[in-house]
Amino acid sequence: MRRLARSDPQLHWATHFPDACPPEGAHLRSTTVYVFVRTDPPTPLDFRSQVERGRFEPRAADEPGKFCQACGLSVSDTLADARKLCDVIPFFRKLKIAEGHPKPGLVLATGGPTPGHLTWWIPKGARPWDSFNVLKEGA
Repeated sequence: MRRLARSDPQLHWATHFPDACPPEGAHLRSTTVYVFVRTDPPTPLDFRSQVERGRFEPRAADEPGKFCQACGLSVSDTLADARKLCDVIPFFRKLKIAEGHPKPGLVLATGGPTPGHLTWWIPKGARPWDSFNVLKEGA
């Protein structure tokens, strides 16, 4: 997996991303990830970060990197992990699971309620909703 620096001309990040975000260690990933979405098919609204949704404001007491992580999208490494989130966080039971490839962008395992939690930093101008498909019930 090739690591692209934040300054790589192939990727352009939103202006609200802090310095050094995405962080060192984030990498390109071509294998499938799973994301919770509200609609079928997914729309741009399904791929907004916590910062873009207005659900995260940085505070001085936050651990370093927390704001950077909130600039990315939470995804799961496996379908089993995504389903496990429904057991841990009841809100997710109301949503649909979509699968796709996190291209373009950079991904990093960032910990969370399940072992397979990843953060995906999506560059400006990307249209990830076009390449994600909602799984049918029972899939």
